[in-house]
Amino acid sequence: TDYNQAGIPEAQLLGGHIPNDHPKLAEKASVLHYVTEASKTEPLLILHGTKDELVPINQSIRLYTHAGKLNKEVKFYAVEGAGHGNSIFYHKETIQTIIDFLDDQRTSNYNWF
Repeated sequence: TDYNQAGIPEAQLLGGHIPNDHPKLAEKASVLHYVTEASKTEPLLILHGTKDELVPINQSIRLYTHAGKLNKEVKFYAVEGAGHGNSIFYHKETIQTIIDFLDDQRTSNYNWF
């Protein structure tokens, strides 16, 4: 992504400000800023539609890559053909992905059902 453009979703999130022109504002708006080596994070499952026109899929890919580099437990699942929050997220395959992820996290201290 070219962060020098006003029309990109990232600029819209920043009230129309170009991210490269306002790095501090962009940093505060980025989840990457909050996922650090020192941050305690629960295992993370990222679901993102491949046809999402509101939030670019590269945002989720960047989060997945960033968290992985920090040795955070993270899984990424691209929902093929899904836009932003479409009903396809409720299809059997996607729901099973969520259930499998939660099952993998189950311990004697954490039982989600």
